[in-house]
Amino acid sequence: MAKSTATLTDNETGKSFEFPIIHGTIGPRLVDIRKMYGASGMFTYDPGFTSTGSCGSKITYIDGDEGVLLYRGYNIAELAEQSDFMECCYLLMNGELPNKAQKEKFSRDITMHTMVHEQLSQFYRGFRRDAHPMAVCCGVVGALSAFYHDSLDIHDPYQRMVASYRLIAKMPTIAAYSYKHSLGQPFMYPKNALDYCSNFLHMMFANPCEDYAVDPVLAKAIAVRLGIVLLILLILRLPALRQALLSAQSYMADSRAMGVLGVALCALGVGVAIWARAHLGRNWGMPMSQKENPKLVMTGPYAWVRHPIYSGILLAMLGSTIGATVFWILPLVLFGAYFVYSACREEQFMISQFPDQYPAYIKRSHMLLPWPSRADLKPGSET
Repeated sequence: MAKSTATLTDNETGKSFEFPIIHGTIGPRLVDIRKMYGASGMFTYDPGFTSTGSCGSKITYIDGDEGVLLYRGYNIAELAEQSDFMECCYLLMNGELPNKAQKEKFSRDITMHTMVHEQLSQFYRGFRRDAHPMAVCCGVVGALSAFYHDSLDIHDPYQRMVASYRLIAKMPTIAAYSYKHSLGQPFMYPKNALDYCSNFLHMMFANPCEDYAVDPVLAKAIAVRLGIVLLILLILRLPALRQALLSAQSYMADSRAMGVLGVALCALGVGVAIWARAHLGRNWGMPMSQKENPKLVMTGPYAWVRHPIYSGILLAMLGSTIGATVFWILPLVLFGAYFVYSACREEQFMISQFPDQYPAYIKRSHMLLPWPSRADLKPGSET
């Protein structure tokens, strides 16, 4: 940090005050005005903190005007586009992305921890079959500490590392077992020959009666989306971003326009969800796989998006984020990731039920957001 100062002169009294200048690793210089009130008896006026640094951070950099968000020097947008879930996990644990050899070793170490204790698998019998899988997951994760007493000391770096490896490795198994328990199907053991996301798909959808071929495209999509969710959850935990969210919340609380926009989006989202639900009529209710003679609905809101109920809920949550509190962004991200996953799973089943109609329906509609696709914007392209 360079020893330099900035001088503030009060033209009304003729008094001058010196304040230290802080030089960050990246970004503009900052004037440290923490002692300004004590020295001058004056505050600064900066609505929305447009020219004020809320706090310092050794691991992240945020520039809202330029749309820049860095973690450990890596651009978040590039991480979300080019890195998968395992690379993001390694980054969070070690502070840098792995090279090829490090990633292979890390992935192998995680794979070797994917099995859960056989007694833990019997823990599921204590839950009702119709219990929500998320509630079951929470209970089973909490029970892990009863099985692994060698990694409970959070002050021991090695034990923290072992606990982190186990949690990363066993979460797909626990989640898949929770899903299988809700269906009344037997649990599928993980396979060390499969990668992280392929293993998850195998445990979710395979059964002992027949072979299951993992779709590599779907496995890759899940790996990317898991990485994005992990990065977003990480970012929300950063002190700098929490301060930024608080600052944004303060600004939006004073902005009537933002409040009106939030209410409008929330109302629109609720309206879209209700419209979509009403348009389904008798098609709403039990899972599609349990219905006799299911029908494919492609009219009303379903003419534009294939999952308008999800879209309406997300739009309402976005409105709540803008109009009520920015901390709604966390459930917005979590529900968004879950809805994307659910939509992908539902569409696989729909393709199997309507092999002639649904692929064509996919081409002319959108999953959640009715924005134009690249094909729609390309001159002369097919629609």
